[in-house]
Amino acid sequence: MYWSTNGDFHQYGSMVRRVEVWNQEKYQGPRGLIYTVDCSNHKDLDLAGTYLTEIIDEGGVDGGALLVFANKQDVSGALSAEDLEALPWMRAIKTNGKVARVHVQPCIATAGTGLREGLEWLGSS
Repeated sequence: MYWSTNGDFHQYGSMVRRVEVWNQEKYQGPRGLIYTVDCSNHKDLDLAGTYLTEIIDEGGVDGGALLVFANKQDVSGALSAEDLEALPWMRAIKTNGKVARVHVQPCIATAGTGLREGLEWLGSS
């Protein structure tokens, strides 16, 4: 079974070293953005927030929907989706007016857990 949409969505993930994938001409005005955070990597959570904020500030959502996958929920000590939502940078993103809707979806990407739910939310946005 496959999930599909006719929308214009782009996916990015947080990482220790930023890979320059952002090109405003190519990705101008998407209706939604998918961003994945490694919730088991506590030391780089603020860096993940910095990268996401930069993407949003550069027009990466342009008033569309933002889906954040709180990944690695199967790892002991991983930050929960609720705790990720409570981080200062996430609260700022939710209130800055540049994103119409935000959803943080807990997931285990390697098992596929939570992915469908997140994509269904994004497809309905």
